[in-house]
Amino acid sequence: NTSDFVKNQVKLATLSPAEYYTWVHEDTSKEIAKKTSETYKQLADSLAGKSKKNMAADYTLTYKVSDDAKEMLIDEMGIDSSMEDADVIIDVINNVKTIAIGASSSSDGNNALANVFLNWNDEKLVSFETVSCIDPMQMFYRIPELNEQFIGMDLSEALETEMDSEEMEIYNTIIEKSKNLESLVSAEELEEMMTKYTDIWFKSVEEVELEKKEEVKIGDIKTEYTTLTVEIDGGFLYDVCSNYVKEVSKDKTIKKIVCDRLELVDEDEYEETMDTAVESIKESKDSFKEMDIKGEMITYVDAKGTVRGYKIDMDTDGTEVNGEFIIGKEKDKVCGIASLTVDEEEIFNATLDATVDKNDAYTGEIEVVVEDDEDN
Repeated sequence: NTSDFVKNQVKLATLSPAEYYTWVHEDTSKEIAKKTSETYKQLADSLAGKSKKNMAADYTLTYKVSDDAKEMLIDEMGIDSSMEDADVIIDVINNVKTIAIGASSSSDGNNALANVFLNWNDEKLVSFETVSCIDPMQMFYRIPELNEQFIGMDLSEALETEMDSEEMEIYNTIIEKSKNLESLVSAEELEEMMTKYTDIWFKSVEEVELEKKEEVKIGDIKTEYTTLTVEIDGGFLYDVCSNYVKEVSKDKTIKKIVCDRLELVDEDEYEETMDTAVESIKESKDSFKEMDIKGEMITYVDAKGTVRGYKIDMDTDGTEVNGEFIIGKEKDKVCGIASLTVDEEEIFNATLDATVDKNDAYTGEIEVVVEDDEDN
């Protein structure tokens, strides 16, 4: 989109680094808030029986087993030709082509169906099915490969046994309120609050180091991003926490939810709690500044002003933490990298290699490597 490119170039040329940092994140936070609000609205309508459509979701994660992975598994298991049935075990491992883990679910609000399964070479190995009901709270489950009949549990009776009268009253209130979620928080209020409280972090940033056209390699894609670096220390964290507490203390929507809709406390108690929180954060300013924490967060922004990833390097009480998540896009090709390292020891590493169609449907592979702790 040419207009996005031009708009971004104008913003880069006219805004300060801190203003540009806030601007590029505003659209992202608004989009996340909008999608979350839409999902919340669907859930609320479903629970209230207003929706004619069931909420449904299907997920499948498929792992193509490479020859190297097979050899590594055989080595890890310590299998050699002298073992009994070694040839059989090795044949089983070598014949594995794909392993898939998946789940599907659907709900009409009060009733829900779920199925979790494990596939081996595109054939179902085992699955676990559940049918649940919120009111009355009941659950039925089975492993269809072993037994066609469901086993049922009445969770309402179990709860009455385990909870005292006050706890049961709270539980029943929650169940009743959940039938009309928007009487507690409307979809519009949720979207507004998510946008506001996400933006507080970005608006708390006063100093940003901006570098244009920094070359970044993500898988097979080489591209140039604008990088925005923010220094993080105790003083910065104090500013962020202080800004959040101040905003919550004067938020009329949150006050309505707590005092009027949930009736947790009266207005006087609420005001007293908020005043105490504001004073407490003010008194902790020196403690924040003395915190042994220092680091930086880098935001990667493409030529159209879209945030494409983050990198964070932190040192907290002598512990170094490094993490990154960056996406690269070139025509219909998409590559991604993600990693987490603690004290120079890699905890996990993931790469994405995919293509995307005009409907934003992705097809490709994700490779994830998780390091084992040899002491465990």
